[in-house]
Amino acid sequence: MICRMEESAQARLIDLVEERPALYNKADGNYKKAAYKKNLWNEIASEISAEGADWDAAACKKKWRNLRDRYNKLKKAPPSGSGAEAREEQRSWVHFEAFRFMDIYDEDRLTVSSSLDVTSTTVSDESDEELFSEAPTPKAKRAHKKDSEMEELLKAANSALLKASAPEDDSEIFGQSVATTLRRFPRQKREFAKLELQRLLYTIEFDTDEVFVSNEPVM
Repeated sequence: MICRMEESAQARLIDLVEERPALYNKADGNYKKAAYKKNLWNEIASEISAEGADWDAAACKKKWRNLRDRYNKLKKAPPSGSGAEAREEQRSWVHFEAFRFMDIYDEDRLTVSSSLDVTSTTVSDESDEELFSEAPTPKAKRAHKKDSEMEELLKAANSALLKASAPEDDSEIFGQSVATTLRRFPRQKREFAKLELQRLLYTIEFDTDEVFVSNEPVM
């Protein structure tokens, strides 16, 4: 059984990765910059180590990947007749809700793969694995080239899908912009921002003569 100290370090790892979209968001301008992402993992390892967990960058990356894989496994539709057990396992895993922010990125990859009717491994941040391994062999280089070509194809298809489903009005565009900003916040700040936005919208809708945002802390 994982001790509380390990669970705490894992929770901190999830927060630190969430604050760095370049590690998981393919739309981020730094997603393909291996050196930039390596520095991010080093930053994460430094913060984790300062809080008591003896994890280097490679260990942080491996633990993140294992946690993410477990979340993806738990959220998949369970076999017939085992739904109750699956839901109970989801509730019992302490990090399940913390991983919800990844849903939009996993759904994007699934949408693109389905539209192309391609049977392949989901493109993820595994492409920079060589940062923590020895130099690739010629065979590995050829495989990497094929993966890169597939990634470019998926990226082009994803871009086409996004254009096809572009929002029809500026309100939807603004809403998406706000959602993107909120995802960069740590959970506590994100929830606080949501409450303040809801309060402002309520004030505007029901009391147009007195529009303000309260400076009082949310209880």
